[in-house]
Amino acid sequence: MRTVFSLWCLLGLFNTVYAQQDSSGVYLTIADFQQQKLAYAINCKTQKHKIVQTSFSDQKFVKVIHNDSVITLLKSEVFGYQDCKGVPHRFIDKVNYVILNPSEYILIYKHEIRAHKQSELHYMFSRE
Repeated sequence: MRTVFSLWCLLGLFNTVYAQQDSSGVYLTIADFQQQKLAYAINCKTQKHKIVQTSFSDQKFVKVIHNDSVITLLKSEVFGYQDCKGVPHRFIDKVNYVILNPSEYILIYKHEIRAHKQSELHYMFSRE
């Protein structure tokens, strides 16, 4: 019972951290991600922009529509991005992965593969 309570407390803290985020933008490097430095950043409460990517894994680019201009970035040259919900994402081999533990040394990623009506979750990790 104590373990279950501890787990619920951790999950609540995790959700609170994400709920406090109100900015969106692109992490150009791993150093930017570690320092929480967003390029093309906005305040989601007062501004709007789009980070557009296709669901095709072979797509090499991500487009950022920022201040009425379109910026095209190579996924291979960008670490990732943060959406307006505060969820960080990372590009690895042109694929978008959700970072589950952004404040940890070893990052854990989630990737959902959708095929027709079913989906399959994949998890992976890295030290960068």
